[in-house]
Amino acid sequence: MRTPINYTENYTTNQLVLPLDLEIILPKESKVYTYLELMKGIQLEKYFGSTSNKGRLPKNRVKIMNAILFGYMIGYRSTRRLEEACKNDIRFMYLINGMASPSHTLINNVMNEVKDKLDSLLLEVNQEIMKREKLIEYKNHLTTIGPNRNSYSKTDHDATFMHMKEDHMQNAQLKPGYNIQIGVSNEYIMVVEAFQNGSDQLTFEPLLEK
Repeated sequence: MRTPINYTENYTTNQLVLPLDLEIILPKESKVYTYLELMKGIQLEKYFGSTSNKGRLPKNRVKIMNAILFGYMIGYRSTRRLEEACKNDIRFMYLINGMASPSHTLINNVMNEVKDKLDSLLLEVNQEIMKREKLIEYKNHLTTIGPNRNSYSKTDHDATFMHMKEDHMQNAQLKPGYNIQIGVSNEYIMVVEAFQNGSDQLTFEPLLEK
């Protein structure tokens, strides 16, 4: 006589409930947002034909390619690991955006579809990275300079390049330095202040306020 199977043995009333919008539970500092920000200027659709030989929609192949590229970004290089991530990692679920989790075979097929164009794709990604790095560097320079300066020294970020007095060879000197202002009353030095502005026009009122 066969022993009946007890289907209630591992039963639990707890249920896994995920929000409909996975973005709700992704932390703001998640690497997936960094990836998506980087890929804004890259159209992955152009690396695929209008239809595939197995009838897959280009949109779905782009989603899978996003999962592949993001996986490589965080060190997931195995197609089986990528398959597992698409099933269980909300970052990958967010990237494939509602489509069924692709199998490792499908992931491998998508990789093969773009293998002849992979060098061009990676070149475009690297160019986008360099462009954004330069933009970040430029923004950092602007932050260091502030609103009232047009330069700063690499060895002293508070110093500004200014025209100094001519040297003994009558050469004008452009060096990092400070504009020192001294306030005198009745032959007594009342206030001394170092300013980052090369011109005295922007230092008079702040000096008086001292």
